Amino acid sequence: MIQEANSDFAIAFWIGPIPIPWYGLMLLFGFIAVFIISYIEWKKKKYKTFDLFLLFFVGVIVAIFGARWWYLLFNPKDFNGFISLFQFSEGRSILGSIFAIFIWLYIYTTYFASYIEFRKAFSIIIPNILIGQAIGRWGNFFDQNVYGQITDQLAFLPDFIEDHMLIDGYYRQPLFLYEAILDFLGWIIIAFFLKTNHKIKPGFHGGFYLFWYGTIRASLELLRDDKYIMKIGEIPTSFVLSFLFLFWGIFLMIYYQLYFEKIAIFNHTYGKFYYEVKIKNFKLKFFLIFNLKNKEKYKNLIRNNNLNYNNFKKLYPEQEYLEIVKKYQK
Repeated sequence: MIQEANSDFAIAFWIGPIPIPWYGLMLLFGFIAVFIISYIEWKKKKYKTFDLFLLFFVGVIVAIFGARWWYLLFNPKDFNGFISLFQFSEGRSILGSIFAIFIWLYIYTTYFASYIEFRKAFSIIIPNILIGQAIGRWGNFFDQNVYGQITDQLAFLPDFIEDHMLIDGYYRQPLFLYEAILDFLGWIIIAFFLKTNHKIKPGFHGGFYLFWYGTIRASLELLRDDKYIMKIGEIPTSFVLSFLFLFWGIFLMIYYQLYFEKIAIFNHTYGKFYYEVKIKNFKLKFFLIFNLKNKEKYKNLIRNNNLNYNNFKKLYPEQEYLEIVKKYQK
């Protein structure tokens, strides 16, 4: 909440009678930074610019709804009827925005632009959100909201920050500054170390973002003022959810780095036939993933299930295993 005594501090400038708040400007600058950096990477992959525009501008809407609805989901006491779902100037959660953007990215690359591989788009766009968050958190500084607990150890800060951390007569932990620095550091690690390492596979970078930001949020929740901690009963849901994001990120890093390509061989080569021939045995699925070079077993599998080479070729013309199928098809 903006403190009345410092309300002018939150205003960047006026256009006639209309105040332009720093908070809105910081969000705008953050959005522009994320888009520009993502655009540069996007063009290197030779994806269509239109797709990126659509992902971003629909993504903004999705993020706004996600932030509000996530907040209400884990703060049910603030739900006051249907209209609460659209009170976007009230309580919001960045975790909800991230989750909503993830879902939107998956839906778009799966159903509307399947020529864009999800894991590559995930690695291009999602990590750059850290830059937007680093810039956007300065909006919290100007608004004097989402501050931390009372402290008397701010002498290390520049005067203009220390002075404006004096809220309701007490100095507060500058959570905005801690998060802005850590967000920027995380982006540096991803952009200049992980993305330049060719051994790191697409998708890993997005998982690292979730891990990194989950770690930041879980840590900073411990310093947050009580009135800004989301709770259901006595359970600090924001703290718990931050840990879930952290572990979600670890899972995706392992999945994309170690297992994705093996599983993709199965999905792209056999995916549709898997359902058509009704192969339901888990051991058989495991066999298909890891033992494709065993030609005799592969030959028997094809014969027993009567796979049709011509249909197979129409579905998956690019697969290197087509010739093996043709060779053993009777």
